[in-house]
Amino acid sequence: RAAAEMIERVVREDVRLTVQIAEPDLRVKVDPGQFDQVLLNLAVNARDAMPGGGVLMIEVDTVARLETVVEGPLVVLRVSDTGVGIADEIRDRIFEPFFTTKSPGEGTGLGLATCFGIVAQNGGHIAVESGVGGSMFEVTLPRVDDEPEVRPSRISVPALPVSGTVLLVEDDLMVREMARRALERVGILVVEASDGETALAISAQQGPFDAVVTDVVMPGLDGRAVADALGEGGRVPVLFTSGHADSLLGERGIIRAGVNFLQKPYSADALCQRVLGLLAGRVARGGG
Repeated sequence: RAAAEMIERVVREDVRLTVQIAEPDLRVKVDPGQFDQVLLNLAVNARDAMPGGGVLMIEVDTVARLETVVEGPLVVLRVSDTGVGIADEIRDRIFEPFFTTKSPGEGTGLGLATCFGIVAQNGGHIAVESGVGGSMFEVTLPRVDDEPEVRPSRISVPALPVSGTVLLVEDDLMVREMARRALERVGILVVEASDGETALAISAQQGPFDAVVTDVVMPGLDGRAVADALGEGGRVPVLFTSGHADSLLGERGIIRAGVNFLQKPYSADALCQRVLGLLAGRVARGGG
C-alpha cells in the first residue's frame, strides 16, 4: 500500500491506477529503497507514455509472461500502460545509460538503466513487450520463502544525535521521490524543489536549511549556482549529485578537493549516510 501511495503522488488525474497482487505474502531479497526506485521509474515512464491519459496497471504475480533467465520460484512485478508504445528502432537501447527520448529537463536517461542495474544485481531479469496498445515491463526476481532475517541497518549512526531539514533540489521526479522517501525514513525532514529557481524561492520563504542536496546539471540555474546562493559561504553543507561525466563536472567546479559529491545512480543507503554525515558535521561545528 505504501508503494501505491508513492505512485499516486506522481501519476496525473487522467491516469487510472490499478494494482493486482496474486498472493499476499510474496518475498524477494532486495533492498526496499532499491525496489521502490525500480517501481517508481517504471511507473513514471508508463505515465509519460500516456500524454492523453490511460490506464497504469501494476501486478505482482508468480508466473512470468515474458522470457526470463531466472530459474526456480519467481516473484514477478509487471508494470503495464495503454500508451504510445516504444518504437522498434529504439527498443534495444532503452536500458542504456543516458539514452532518453525525452526533451531536455524531462529526464536524464538514467531511469531504466538504473532499473536494469538494480534488478541484475539482485539476481533478476527485466524484459519489455511493446506495441500499438501500450507497453509492459516485467521484472522477475527469485522468490524467497524463508522468513526475512532481521539485520541491522547498513547506515551507521553518527556519534552525535542529528536532525534537521534538508532542501532537496532535483529536476528528475523519479530520483527526487526516491531520495525524499529514503531521507524521511531516517528521520530527516525534506523540502523539495524541482529546479534551481524554485530552490531559491523556497529558501527565501523557509530557509536557511540545515543542508542542501542538489543535482548539478539542471535547466536554468545549475547546482553550482544553487550552492553559491544557499551555502552561506560554507556554513550550510551542500551535497552535489550527478550522473554526468567527470569532465563536465570538473568544468563546473564540482570534482575538486573539499566538495561533497555523490555519483548517480546512488542507493538510498549511500544518500542517507552522506546526508547524516553532513548534518552531524554541522552539529559538531556548532551550526545546529
